[in-house]
Amino acid sequence: MRPALPRDAPLLDDAHPCHHLQQRGDHPYRSYRIRWWLLFLVSAIAGGQGGIWITYGVLAPAVKPLFPEWNDGTIALLSNWGPIMYLCAAWPTSWVLDVLGLRVSAIVGSVLIVAGGIARCAHYQTDGTGSMLAHLGQILNGLAGPVAMSISPVLSAVWFPPHERNAATAIASTTNYGGTAVVFALGSVCVPAGLPEADARGRLWRFMLGELIFSVVLLVLVVCTFPAKPPSAPSRSATVQRASPAEGLKLLARCPAFWMLACSYAAVSGVFTGWGSLLPDLLQDVPPASQAEADAGLLGSLGALAGMVGGVALGHLADRLHASHGRRKALLLGTCAAGGALFLAFLLAVTPSWLPLSWASAARARRICMFVAAV
Repeated sequence: MRPALPRDAPLLDDAHPCHHLQQRGDHPYRSYRIRWWLLFLVSAIAGGQGGIWITYGVLAPAVKPLFPEWNDGTIALLSNWGPIMYLCAAWPTSWVLDVLGLRVSAIVGSVLIVAGGIARCAHYQTDGTGSMLAHLGQILNGLAGPVAMSISPVLSAVWFPPHERNAATAIASTTNYGGTAVVFALGSVCVPAGLPEADARGRLWRFMLGELIFSVVLLVLVVCTFPAKPPSAPSRSATVQRASPAEGLKLLARCPAFWMLACSYAAVSGVFTGWGSLLPDLLQDVPPASQAEADAGLLGSLGALAGMVGGVALGHLADRLHASHGRRKALLLGTCAAGGALFLAFLLAVTPSWLPLSWASAARARRICMFVAAV
């Protein structure tokens, strides 16, 4: 039975930063209110990195006329720098998180995002230097990807009590989609295609400058307010010594269950992220030209928001299901089957040549199906 707290317990005083205490023998485990602020900062890092990464793909119809030497392959490479640099930085990031801790990792990730934004805004011209800096900015932002996507489980383990960890991890892990949703929603409005070159260039530069200002403000907040670790652990599991990065990698390499989960996640997430980053360009010839850019922005924004809501909801549902009787496995298989069916529906909606003539001529129905499947 949990012992009662004394009336004069200083942990319940408003002057102290914590409001939750667990007692296990002689070891008090405390959680602090600042953990929600740190969750906000980590979520902002993930959202900012995702939004900046997808900018060129979202604004491709407006960007390509400004860079005549750019083609669809250039836009694809600019988007592909994100996953390429993720693979390069995954191992160093795991070492930084395990050895140097959350504060250093958050600062490093924020600095890389800011550096990428500076590279993109420093010389935005149509010459070779401008193209090189655009690629450099995407590379630096991509190097921050592992921090943005991997810091949330560490934060929840270090700062949150056990009953809040799954929710905290789900929130921070899905906000990367939130950043892409914001850029999808604002991109076609702030930098529409078809503008005169001077106007389009100015709008694009101001859009990227706004992203840079957001990144700088976030870096300042991280440096000034992100502590290295809590004064006291939130639970006993937070004090357990973890395996070193090298030992952990060896254990994962010999774990078949890990490879099954990793491959299934890569197949689903990779397909969605891959075509999603180039959605405006891919839909240029699908809807009418007057609707293509607006439809792409709306599809990307709604799809990303649905991914956030669905991720948090499924995580909460998985926590409520018992591990016995295969309930979680049934949930996972059902989700994957539904996702596959919706991908097929979206593919058929945007490829009318694969449909019977009577269906292919129903443009309005195909457009509705496209939105429903994407969301």
